Amino acid sequence: MFSYNTLKLGTTFIPGESRTIEFPYEGIHIINMSASCGCSTPINDEVDKKVKVNYTAQEIPIHIKNEGRNFYSTTKKIVVKYWITDPKNIQEVTLDFTATVMGKIN
Repeated sequence: MFSYNTLKLGTTFIPGESRTIEFPYEGIHIINMSASCGCSTPINDEVDKKVKVNYTAQEIPIHIKNEGRNFYSTTKKIVVKYWITDPKNIQEVTLDFTATVMGKIN
């Protein structure tokens, strides 16, 4: 199983910045993964037993800039399908992380 399913990232991202977020696991066999949007790319590292997600922060949405704010928080989700002891007994878990993105108001 996964060591944790939810992360609140304590650092701020700037638009265009990429980082790798890791979700360690043990005792499961991952079948596939899907991300909630194109800014997050999950990879199964079977050697280190981690789902590694490459996240790239997006620009500040125009409606947020129009409110006079130069930051936003966003939660991204990764759906993982796996099995533990029986390949016919497929299970699903959602991993999520929340990031704060800060930029300039144009």
